[in-house]
Amino acid sequence: MSTNTSGSITLLLGGARSGKSSYALQLASRSERVAFLATATASDEDMRQRITRHQAERSASWTTYEVPLDLETTLQTQANGYQAIIIDCLTLWTANLLHHYNQDSQAVLERADAFCQTLRVPVQTDYRIQRSG
Repeated sequence: MSTNTSGSITLLLGGARSGKSSYALQLASRSERVAFLATATASDEDMRQRITRHQAERSASWTTYEVPLDLETTLQTQANGYQAIIIDCLTLWTANLLHHYNQDSQAVLERADAFCQTLRVPVQTDYRIQRSG
């Protein structure tokens, strides 16, 4: 999530249901213009309920983008002018990409590189993928 400090990025890490989203909402509430980039898809009843709960927790004044795959494109084309941007969640985005690319980890790494370049975060591009077994 980018906060209203020019050019900064805050990355929140933690386990499933550890409060990352709630904390991100709290941080973003200090800003007037907030974009929420949601990567979840309602694949089952539990996820539908979680999405509904998360939607209810967000301010109605925030702009929400449903982006299960195209984070980098959405950031490039839609995210200008926001003081804070919440991306919820990179783990689900990665899972969506793995499914979309039929478990092709190289394709997922290329998308992760593109995402980092969009954020202007330096990345190491010499990946060595090791498979067990």
